[in-house]
Amino acid sequence: MDTCKSGDQEQRNDLEVLEIFNSLISQTVKSGELICSRRIKRILGDDTVDDLRAKKDSNENNEVLSEVDVQNIGTECYNRGNKAGLIVLIDRVINSSSSNWYLELTRSLYEVGLERAAKDLESDSSEKSMDAVEAADDISTDDQWRKLIVELFRKQIVQKVTPSDLLGNIGTLFSPEEKREIRNIEDESSQRAMEKVLDLLDNKENPGKWQAFKRALVDAGLIWLNEFIEGNFTVCAEAEQWENVINLFECKLFNKIKPREILPWLYKEKLINDLDRQAIERIDTQRGEILAAYRLLSCLSKRQPNSWYPKFMEILYINKHEELVFEVDPDMFKEIQKKFGHNPSDVLLIPSIPECNCVKSKGTEANANDSDVKQTYVSVSEDPRRSTNNLSCPKEKHEDSMDELQDSIMSSLMTFDENNLRSCDETSEKNVFTTESTKPQVVDKDMSLSSDSGQREPNSLLFERINRDLAIAVSKTPEEIQHNILQMPYDDVDSASDSDDETIEKKVLNLRNYQKEMAEPAKQGKNCLIVAPTGCGKTHVIMDIIQDHSFKMSRKGLISKVALLVEQQALAEQQAERCKEYLQPLRVKLITGEIHREENLPKPLSSWLKRRDILVITSALLDNSLKSGDIKIEDFTLLVFDECHHAKDKHSYARVMHYYMDRKFDDNFQRERLPKVIGLTASVGVGKSNKIPGAKNHIKTTMANLDAEELVTVKKNRLELSEHVVVPDKGIIVAPPRQKDHFGKTLVKLMESTEKHIFTTPYAKMFEGNDSILKAPTEKGSAAYTQWISRLRRETAQIREEARRYITTWRNYLNVYNEALIIYEDARVKDATNYLEDKMEDLNEGIIRNEIDDTMKRLYDITKPMFAACIDDKSYENPKLKELKTVIFKMLKEKRDSRIIVFIKTRDLADAMVNWMRETDGLDRLKPHKFVGAQAAGAKGGMTKKDQTEILQLFKDGNRQLVCATSVAEEGLDIPTCNLVIRYDHVTNETAMIQSRGRGRAEGCQFVIIASKKRKTAEKEEINEIREGIMKEAIEEIQSDIIENKEEFVEELVEIQRLSKKKRDKEALSDKKCSENKELELRCEKCNHYICMSTDIRKIQDAHHSVVNDEIRKNIKVIKSHYMRRVDHQITVNAGKVKCVNCGSGLGQIIKFSGAQFPVLKIEHFYVTDTTGKNSYYKKWKSVPFKPAALSDDDLESRLQGSHYVDI
Repeated sequence: MDTCKSGDQEQRNDLEVLEIFNSLISQTVKSGELICSRRIKRILGDDTVDDLRAKKDSNENNEVLSEVDVQNIGTECYNRGNKAGLIVLIDRVINSSSSNWYLELTRSLYEVGLERAAKDLESDSSEKSMDAVEAADDISTDDQWRKLIVELFRKQIVQKVTPSDLLGNIGTLFSPEEKREIRNIEDESSQRAMEKVLDLLDNKENPGKWQAFKRALVDAGLIWLNEFIEGNFTVCAEAEQWENVINLFECKLFNKIKPREILPWLYKEKLINDLDRQAIERIDTQRGEILAAYRLLSCLSKRQPNSWYPKFMEILYINKHEELVFEVDPDMFKEIQKKFGHNPSDVLLIPSIPECNCVKSKGTEANANDSDVKQTYVSVSEDPRRSTNNLSCPKEKHEDSMDELQDSIMSSLMTFDENNLRSCDETSEKNVFTTESTKPQVVDKDMSLSSDSGQREPNSLLFERINRDLAIAVSKTPEEIQHNILQMPYDDVDSASDSDDETIEKKVLNLRNYQKEMAEPAKQGKNCLIVAPTGCGKTHVIMDIIQDHSFKMSRKGLISKVALLVEQQALAEQQAERCKEYLQPLRVKLITGEIHREENLPKPLSSWLKRRDILVITSALLDNSLKSGDIKIEDFTLLVFDECHHAKDKHSYARVMHYYMDRKFDDNFQRERLPKVIGLTASVGVGKSNKIPGAKNHIKTTMANLDAEELVTVKKNRLELSEHVVVPDKGIIVAPPRQKDHFGKTLVKLMESTEKHIFTTPYAKMFEGNDSILKAPTEKGSAAYTQWISRLRRETAQIREEARRYITTWRNYLNVYNEALIIYEDARVKDATNYLEDKMEDLNEGIIRNEIDDTMKRLYDITKPMFAACIDDKSYENPKLKELKTVIFKMLKEKRDSRIIVFIKTRDLADAMVNWMRETDGLDRLKPHKFVGAQAAGAKGGMTKKDQTEILQLFKDGNRQLVCATSVAEEGLDIPTCNLVIRYDHVTNETAMIQSRGRGRAEGCQFVIIASKKRKTAEKEEINEIREGIMKEAIEEIQSDIIENKEEFVEELVEIQRLSKKKRDKEALSDKKCSENKELELRCEKCNHYICMSTDIRKIQDAHHSVVNDEIRKNIKVIKSHYMRRVDHQITVNAGKVKCVNCGSGLGQIIKFSGAQFPVLKIEHFYVTDTTGKNSYYKKWKSVPFKPAALSDDDLESRLQGSHYVDI
C-alpha cells in the first residue's frame, strides 16, 4: 500500500481510516505490545527503548514518539487501563512529525499478530476516497442529528455517556490538547467532561461529525441511547423510577455490597463493559469499596436502561443480599424469590470471570490463573446453622419466654396493693425479673439497653441496624442549614423611609372567568361568604376585591383602610407578599404578634393604620387592639377573613366581629360607617350535623357571624374551574395489627391497675356522690380517655387539700401512660419507651416524695422489663409505619423531587415520627422535619413562628422534601409542588379533610389515608365524605332560599345575630361581677400550697405572665435548665425550672428580659382561689377572671435591683 501520500485530502482520509481503526481494535490491541514491538522501537528512532532513554536530548525531527510520549502512555495504561493508553498512543503517532507514521503503524500491527486488523485498515483506506464523494450529501442529515443530540437529548447524553467511552472512536476530531483537557475534567466530573465534548464538537467544522458521534455510541455499547435519540422512548421507560429507588437506598447499598464480588456477574449480564470493570477495580484497590460501589451504581443504568434493575436485584439476591433486596424493593423480592427459591445459596452459579489486568496492590502479585475461573455449581447440602452472633434466643423459646414474662408481670400487677408494697420491693427480682435461664434487660437512666451475660435480649438485629444507619447518616449528612433567617425589620413610625416600601416588581392581576364570578358580588358592595375549592386561586380573588374597593373609595375622595386577617404568621407572610406584588402603589404592612413583640418600643396598631392602606395582620393582634381601645372597628373600610370558617364560638375571628355587631346594634351609631366584610373558605362545614337542615343552620350561623348577605360559589364557569383545580387521587390503606402486642397489653394492664388503686384509698370517697368521675373509659390511648383526664383535673379542684395531692399524682401518671399508648399505636416501641422514661424523669425531678409518689413509681418499675424487652424485637414493628414507608417510596419512584406532608395528631407524635424517618434509610435523604404549632415552648415540642417560616420555605425550595405536621399546616399554605398528602391514622371532621387534602397542589398529586381497624379511621373518613356532600347540598339550598326571598333570609340572619349578642352580653355581665374580686390566690395544683396573688402578675411583651413580687421566693424553688434558648436581643427563655417548694411540682420557668430575671408561670399548673375558698382551674391565661397589667418601667427597675433566681 502506498503510504507516501501528500496533500490535505490524503491526510484527512488517513485520519478517517484511523477513526475506524480505533473502533476496530480498541478492545483487543494492548498499547504495551505496540510500544514493545521492534517496529515501534524503530519508529522511535533507535534500535531499542533503552538506547532512547539513554539519549534524552537526542530526539530527531522524524521521530514518531518521544521518550516523554512513552512515559505518558505507560502512566495512562497503569492509571486508566489499556484502552486509555491506546488512545494516547494513537494521538502521539498521528500528530508526530514523521512523514511515514501510517506505514510504520500498519507494519507494527502485522508484527504483533493483528494481520486482520492491518488488512481491514488498508482496505478501508482505499475505500475512503469513494466515501468522501458522498460526504456532501450527508451534511443536511448531519444537521438533523446535531439538533437531536445538542438541543433535544443533550441532558440524557450528558448523564449517561462517559467521554472515555467515545474518545477512542471520535478521537481524531479533537486535538491532543483538547483530549487532555477532557480527560482532566472527567477525573473530577464525567458530566462536565461530556458537556465539554459536545461543546467542542459543536464548534468543529468536520462534515459528518454528528453521524460519527452516533456511530461511536453504538461502538461503545450504548445502542439503546442511539435508538432513544431516533425516537424509540420505550428503551428507557422505567429507567428514571429505578434510578430513584437506587438513589433512596444509596447509603445502604454503598455499605452493604462488595464490588469485586458482583463485578463478574454484572459483566456477564453486560450491565458494565470492560472499561467500567477496570475503573471500578482500580478505585476499589486505590480508594476503597465505598467509592468503588459509588462508581458501580453510577454505571448500571447506562448499558441496559430497560432491564438493568431486575438483573441487578437478582445478582444481589444470588450473592446473599436477600435482606437488602427486600428492603429496597419488596415486590421485586417476591418475584425473585419465586424464581430462585427461598434459599438462593443452595445452588449458586459462579459466572466465568473475563481476563483483566487488575491494578495490583502494593506488595502483591497478580495470579494469572485467578482470573481464569470456569462456571461452577456449588452445592450446599448442610442444614443452615443458627447464627451465634445474634444473642437472641430461638424464636419459639423467645415467644414462650415473652408470654411467661407477661404473665408474671400481670400477676404482680393484679396482686399489687398497699399491704404488699414493701414485700413487692423485696421480692420483685425473684418473682418478676428472673426466668428459668435468663434475665430481661433493664433500662437505665439514659435509656441505653444493657445486655449483661445471661440476660435475655429479644432481638439484637434491629438495634444493630439502627446504630449502623445512624452512623451512616452522621457521616453522610451535609452541614446543617443555617437557622435564624432575618425577619424583615420593623420600620420606625417616625422614619421617612420604610422597609415595606422596598422595590418589588409589580405583577399584573389577570383573573380567570370563574375568579371574576366569585369576586363580582363583593365588588357590588355586598358582604359575602365565598366558598371555593382549594387551589383555585382565592388569593387572586382577594386581590381583585381589595383593588376594586380602593379604586372606588378614591373616586369618592375617601381613603380605604383594609385589614386582611389570617390565623398564622406563615400565612400572613404569604398573603402580604401577594399584596405587595399585585396591589401597588397601595402601601402594605405585615404585622403579627411575634413581629410586634420584637420591636424595641411598643407601637400601637393605630399608628400603622394611619400610615398604611392595607394591614395584613393576625386576628388575635387585631382583637387585642380593639379590646384595648387603640383602634375601632369603623376605622377600617374593608375586613377580609381568610379561612373564615373559624368565625364561630370564641375564636379571634368571631371576637373581632363582636365589635362589629356591637356597633351594628347600637342605635346611636351610623351603620354606613361599618366596614364591608368578605370571608373566604374552601370548607364552611356542617358543624356536628349529619342532615341537611342542621348543615343549613350551621352555615347560616357562620354567615350571620360575618354579617354576610351572599353565599357565593362558582356556577356559570364550573367547567373552567374544573380545568384549573387539581383534585388529588384518594386512597385508603388499612394496616394490619402488630404481630405481637405484649408491650401494649402490659401498658393497658398498668393503666387498669393504677385506676383500680385509687379505690383502695379513702380519697375516692371525697368526691361526695360524684365518684363516677374516677371511673376511666374502657378504651385506653383514645381521645375519650384524654377528655376524661381533663375533666378529672377540673373536678379535683373542689376536693379537700389532703386528697388533692394524691389524686393529682395519680392522674398525672395515667396521663403519661395514655400519651405513651397513643405514641405506641402510631410509632415504634422505642419511641413510646423513650417518652415514658422522659416523662417519669420530669414527674420525679425535684419533688418532695410521699406515699403516692412511691406507689406509682413501684407500679411502673414492675413493667419496665417488658418495655425494655420489646424494643428490639422485630415482631413488634408497627405495620402502619411499613405502609407509610411504602406509600412514600412509591411516589418517589415516580418523581424524585416530590414534596410530601404527613399529618399526625400531636406534637409528641411528630417528634417520634421525625426520629423514625431520620433513622430510616431512604427517608433520611428527604431531610424530614416537623411543622407544629407555635404555642408550646421549644422544650415541649413547639416551634417559634420564625422556625415555621423557615421550614416552610425550605420545603417549598426542595431543601426539605418531607414534613410531619400537626393540624397547624392544614389550612392556607400554598405549596404548588406538594404532590403527596398523607393523613396518618387521624381524621377529625369534613373541614379538616378538605383543607388537608387541598395542600396537594401538583399535577398527579395523591391524598392517602393510613388507617387502622382499631380506630375505625376508614369509617370516619367515609362519614366525612358524606358530610362534604351534605355541605354542598346545603349550600345550594341556601342559595335557592336567598334567590326566592332574600329579605326574609337576611332577617333570619339578623335574628341569629340578636340572640348571639344577647347571650354574649349576659356572659360579659357575669364576667364583670367575677372580675370585681381582683385579689385572687394562685395555688399549686398538686398540693394547694400558696404561690402568689393575681395582683403580682405582669405581662411581658403581651405574652409572658411573670411575677414581680420577690415574696414568691419563699414559695418556690428553682432548678437550672439545660434548654436555655435566646429568643431575641431582649428575651432568653428556659433559664430555669420553677418548682413548688412544698411538693416539687413544676410551675413554670425562669426567663431573662432586658437583663432582669422573672419567674414565668403556666396557669395550667395552678388553681385560682377566690376569697370564699372556691378553686377554679383554667387551661389558658386568656380565660382567667382577672386582667394582668403590663410590665412597667418601675417593675423592670425593681427586678434589676433584685437578686437573680438562677446563675446563667
